[in-house]
Amino acid sequence: MPSCPLRKSQFNCLNFVINNTFRNVSDTSSQNVVGICLEVFNCVSAEQTVAMRKKIKFLKRITNSSNYSVRHLMLKPQTNWRPYKVLSY
Repeated sequence: MPSCPLRKSQFNCLNFVINNTFRNVSDTSSQNVVGICLEVFNCVSAEQTVAMRKKIKFLKRITNSSNYSVRHLMLKPQTNWRPYKVLSY
C-alpha cells in the first residue's frame, strides 16, 4: 500500500466490496443492517485501515530510531504527571 497511494474512488471501490460482503453474509439489502454488522465485527473502512497502518508504521520508526534526541523524547518518563490535584492546607 505505501508504494501505491490510493485515490478516493479506489477507496470507494474497496468499501463497496466490504459492504457487499456483509450484505451477502447477512442476506439483506439494508445499509443500516450492514452498518450494524460492521460495528459488531469491528470492521473498519478502507481509509481507516490505511490510516492506522501508516500511523503504526510511523510510531515503529520513531521508537526504533537511532537518533538519541528522538528516542530520549519518546522514552522520557512523565515525572510531573499526577492523577489528581494535590491540596495543601
